Amino acid sequence: MTSYSPSLITGDGTTSSFTVPFDYINRTDVQVTVNGVSQIYTWTSAATIAFNTPPAPGDSILIKRRTEPDALISDFRSGTLNSRDLNRAFKQLLFIYQEQAYDLSVATIVLSSTLPTSPGLPGTWWNNGGVICIS
Repeated sequence: MTSYSPSLITGDGTTSSFTVPFDYINRTDVQVTVNGVSQIYTWTSAATIAFNTPPAPGDSILIKRRTEPDALISDFRSGTLNSRDLNRAFKQLLFIYQEQAYDLSVATIVLSSTLPTSPGLPGTWWNNGGVICIS
Protein backbone atom coordinates (compact mmCIF):
# COMPACT_ATOMS: atom_id res chain seq x y z
CA MET A 1 0.00 0.00 0.00
CA THR A 2 1.38 3.37 -0.94
CA SER A 3 1.26 6.51 1.13
CA TYR A 4 -0.34 9.69 -0.13
CA SER A 5 1.27 13.01 -0.82
CA PRO A 6 0.13 15.52 -3.44
CA SER A 7 2.65 16.53 -6.06
CA LEU A 8 3.71 20.19 -6.15
CA ILE A 9 5.80 21.04 -9.21
CA THR A 10 7.20 24.29 -10.54
CA GLY A 11 6.57 24.84 -14.24
CA ASP A 12 9.56 25.25 -16.55
CA GLY A 13 7.74 26.39 -19.70
CA THR A 14 8.58 23.23 -21.67
CA THR A 15 7.29 20.23 -19.68
CA SER A 16 3.65 19.40 -20.37
CA SER A 17 3.42 15.81 -19.03
CA PHE A 18 3.39 15.06 -15.32
CA THR A 19 3.30 11.89 -13.24
CA VAL A 20 0.41 11.19 -10.89
CA PRO A 21 2.44 9.81 -7.96
CA PHE A 22 -0.34 8.16 -5.98
CA ASP A 23 -3.00 5.50 -6.38
CA TYR A 24 -6.60 6.54 -7.09
CA ILE A 25 -9.89 4.76 -7.63
CA ASN A 26 -11.35 6.91 -10.41
CA ARG A 27 -9.59 9.36 -12.70
CA THR A 28 -12.15 11.95 -11.63
CA ASP A 29 -10.63 11.79 -8.13
CA VAL A 30 -7.41 13.38 -9.46
CA GLN A 31 -7.46 17.18 -9.40
CA VAL A 32 -4.91 19.41 -11.10
CA THR A 33 -4.45 23.14 -10.59
CA VAL A 34 -1.97 25.67 -11.94
CA ASN A 35 -1.53 28.68 -9.68
CA GLY A 36 -4.66 27.58 -7.81
CA VAL A 37 -6.89 27.41 -10.91
CA SER A 38 -8.38 24.08 -12.03
CA GLN A 39 -7.02 22.94 -15.37
CA ILE A 40 -8.15 20.82 -18.29
CA TYR A 41 -5.74 17.97 -18.99
CA THR A 42 -5.69 14.61 -20.72
CA TRP A 43 -4.59 11.23 -19.46
CA THR A 44 -1.75 9.75 -21.50
CA SER A 45 -1.41 6.67 -19.27
CA ALA A 46 -2.75 5.39 -15.95
CA ALA A 47 -0.14 7.48 -14.12
CA THR A 48 0.51 10.45 -16.44
CA ILE A 49 -1.45 13.58 -17.30
CA ALA A 50 -0.64 16.16 -19.97
CA PHE A 51 -1.55 19.76 -20.73
CA ASN A 52 -2.00 21.03 -24.29
CA THR A 53 0.27 23.95 -23.40
CA PRO A 54 3.12 23.60 -20.89
CA PRO A 55 2.70 25.69 -17.73
CA ALA A 56 4.86 28.82 -17.76
CA PRO A 57 8.18 29.01 -15.89
CA GLY A 58 7.50 29.51 -12.20
CA ASP A 59 3.87 28.34 -12.36
CA SER A 60 2.80 26.24 -9.38
CA ILE A 61 1.32 22.91 -10.52
CA LEU A 62 -0.56 20.89 -7.88
CA ILE A 63 -1.68 17.32 -8.53
CA LYS A 64 -3.82 15.95 -5.71
CA ARG A 65 -6.44 13.33 -5.02
CA ARG A 66 -9.93 13.90 -3.64
CA THR A 67 -11.75 10.61 -3.18
CA GLU A 68 -15.53 10.94 -3.18
CA PRO A 69 -16.59 10.58 0.49
CA ASP A 70 -20.36 10.78 0.02
CA ALA A 71 -20.98 8.04 -2.55
CA LEU A 72 -20.24 4.40 -1.80
CA ILE A 73 -18.27 2.78 -4.58
CA SER A 74 -19.38 -0.70 -3.48
CA ASP A 75 -22.78 -1.75 -2.21
CA PHE A 76 -23.17 -5.08 -0.44
CA ARG A 77 -26.98 -5.07 -0.18
CA SER A 78 -27.39 -7.61 -2.96
CA GLY A 79 -26.06 -10.31 -0.66
CA THR A 80 -22.93 -11.00 -2.67
CA LEU A 81 -19.54 -10.25 -1.22
CA ASN A 82 -16.61 -10.50 -3.58
CA SER A 83 -12.99 -9.51 -3.12
CA ARG A 84 -13.02 -6.82 -5.83
CA ASP A 85 -15.87 -4.86 -4.24
CA LEU A 86 -14.47 -5.36 -0.75
CA ASN A 87 -11.03 -4.12 -1.83
CA ARG A 88 -12.54 -1.07 -3.54
CA ALA A 89 -14.58 -0.21 -0.43
CA PHE A 90 -11.50 -0.44 1.80
CA LYS A 91 -9.44 1.59 -0.69
CA GLN A 92 -12.09 4.31 -0.63
CA LEU A 93 -11.86 4.48 3.18
CA LEU A 94 -8.06 4.38 3.15
CA PHE A 95 -7.76 7.11 0.52
CA ILE A 96 -10.23 9.40 2.33
CA TYR A 97 -8.28 8.85 5.57
CA GLN A 98 -4.93 9.57 3.85
CA GLU A 99 -6.25 12.77 2.29
CA GLN A 100 -7.68 14.01 5.59
CA ALA A 101 -4.52 13.11 7.51
CA TYR A 102 -2.39 14.96 4.96
CA ASP A 103 -4.63 18.03 5.07
CA LEU A 104 -4.56 18.01 8.87
CA SER A 105 -0.76 17.73 9.00
CA VAL A 106 -0.37 20.67 6.61
CA ALA A 107 -2.91 22.74 8.56
CA THR A 108 -1.08 21.96 11.81
CA ILE A 109 2.27 23.09 10.38
CA VAL A 110 0.77 26.32 9.03
CA LEU A 111 -1.21 26.97 12.20
CA SER A 112 1.68 26.23 14.57
CA SER A 113 4.00 28.54 12.63
CA THR A 114 1.60 31.47 13.05
CA LEU A 115 0.72 31.02 16.73
CA PRO A 116 2.37 32.82 19.63
CA THR A 117 4.95 30.78 21.55
CA SER A 118 3.60 31.57 25.02
CA PRO A 119 0.13 31.23 26.54
CA GLY A 120 -2.14 34.26 26.39
CA LEU A 121 -5.60 34.87 27.67
CA PRO A 122 -7.70 31.83 28.68
CA GLY A 123 -9.14 30.12 25.61
CA THR A 124 -6.40 31.24 23.19
CA TRP A 125 -4.23 28.89 21.16
CA TRP A 126 -0.42 28.90 21.35
CA ASN A 127 2.58 26.89 20.06
CA ASN A 128 4.38 25.07 22.85
CA GLY A 129 7.47 23.77 21.03
CA GLY A 130 5.49 22.34 18.12
CA VAL A 131 2.56 21.19 20.25
CA ILE A 132 -0.57 23.28 19.76
CA CYS A 133 -2.11 24.11 23.13
CA ILE A 134 -5.04 26.13 24.43
CA SER A 135 -4.67 28.41 27.45
